[in-house]
Formats: sequence, C-alpha cells, structure tokens
Amino acid sequence: MTTALLVPPALEPVTLSDAKTHMRIDTSAEDSLISDLIKVGREHVEHVTGQKLLSQTWRQYEPDLPPGREVCARVGPVQSISAVTIYAQDGTPRVLAGQEAWIDRTRHQTSIAFAHTVVPAESVNGVEIDLVVGMADTAIEVPGSLRHAILLLVAHWYEFRGAVPADQQPVSIPPGFETLVRPHCEVRL
Repeated sequence: MTTALLVPPALEPVTLSDAKTHMRIDTSAEDSLISDLIKVGREHVEHVTGQKLLSQTWRQYEPDLPPGREVCARVGPVQSISAVTIYAQDGTPRVLAGQEAWIDRTRHQTSIAFAHTVVPAESVNGVEIDLVVGMADTAIEVPGSLRHAILLLVAHWYEFRGAVPADQQPVSIPPGFETLVRPHCEVRL
C-alpha cells in the first residue's frame, strides 16, 4: 500500500562534471545548485518512467497477505528482497527466512510470493517488505537516453531558474525529453 525510501542511491547517473560539460560551465560557483538539479532530474525521470534508475532500498508496507499470497511490487525494477517482516497482533515481529518469500516475475507486474507456511499478519499494516530496486548498480549501466534526459532537464532548469517563482517550478520540460524517456516508461493498465 505505502512505500518509503530506506537507502537512497549511492551515486547519481550523471556526474557534476558531466552536467557542467553539457552546459559549458567552467566555474564551481554553482556546483551545489547543479548537484541538486541532477538529483531532482533523476527523481523526475524515475517518476515519469515508473522505474528506479540506480540501486536503492525501499520498504513496502502491506496490511496483510492477500488470499493468493502474492503482493505486487510498488517500486521497481526489483533486484532482490532484503527482508520481510510480519507483525503479530501484539507487535511482535517475525522476520521471514529466505525460502519463505521470493520474487515472482512470471506476470505482467513483478510480485512477491509467500510460501503457504507463512502465517498472515495479525495487526494493521502488519507486513513490511524491504526491496532492493533499480535498473543498474553503476551510472554507466543506466541507459544513455535516460542519462541524456537528465542532462536536458538539468540544463533547462538551470537556464530558466529565475524566470518563474520557485513554487511554480518545474515550469516546463525541455523539447526532446519525452522522446528520450518514452521507450523506458512502465506500461500501466
């Protein structure tokens, strides 16, 4: 039902040097701003595509195990399950063993399947699933079109940062952005 970021990516798919080269900036006066724009650009690309770019850990909270004993992953692409905890009515946690929960990629959407021996939760939001997600572990493994889309966003937002008040940003998306990200967008039914 709900997700929360536990461990953010260790790096960004675009370096500060890449962005400054792309924008032809030689000084370091605005490195902090450009670094912030890179992070926001990555987050925007992740939102638009429905996929996390670099390895990061998210916790997914579920009210209980559904009758079919499968829970759809709400973030992805899923690399691995790092932990699953089920809470009893008194709040006592039970961490599942590795063979009690696994990734099921046989359907349209990746899900987490549970063994029939797993006792359902007895408390509200009694299931916590920690997932390592992301397309890649390193920046170079992120598709070039998505890295270029981030560079377009960074340059565009840098250039037009004073034209519109901060509370109305981002005011626009640069031409070509949609073309670069469209092939990577998650299909939602």
